[in-house]
Amino acid sequence: MAPILRIALTDITQQKTALDQLEHLAFYDPLTDLPNRQLLKDRLRLAMAASARSRKYGALLFIDLDNFKTLNDTLGHNIGDLLLQQVAQRLLSSVRQKDTAARLGGDEFVVMLEDLSENAQEAAIHAEISGKKILAALNAPYLLRVCSVNHEAKLAKSAVGLRNAAGFKPARCQANLTADSSAASHLFLG
Repeated sequence: MAPILRIALTDITQQKTALDQLEHLAFYDPLTDLPNRQLLKDRLRLAMAASARSRKYGALLFIDLDNFKTLNDTLGHNIGDLLLQQVAQRLLSSVRQKDTAARLGGDEFVVMLEDLSENAQEAAIHAEISGKKILAALNAPYLLRVCSVNHEAKLAKSAVGLRNAAGFKPARCQANLTADSSAASHLFLG
């Protein structure tokens, strides 16, 4: 009698997708999709080792949004989330591909700049230039959707601000009301 060969095939696509999603959640902020604190620590450790080998300086820039809790509490978490997402996008567009923009949590972000220069003064100048570029991007007006006209009337009286390394920059809230009360409007912060 000839031996019987049995083959069993199992599609593990769903398992692989689920594992990839879990890994992504472990290292990336779910709201902004920026690296989280854990991934930042890992990248910082690697950057420090690379810096020791190359003798090039790096820099860490800490960014905190002032009065974010007030904005979140008065305008709603959906508006706060939208602001955090826009901050994340602006950070990403303001740094080089090899740099890291991360969200520590809440309204706290960190930008890690790598390979600035072997000269400490030149590295400091590069870090300052990068910091100014980031601040310019973050200080530009934000377009945040507002869901109802009733909220817009209250929002027009609110005051919001962003704090950065240069200090506090007050921002004006301006509701753009439309003639059609059912139409969504926008809130500009800047």
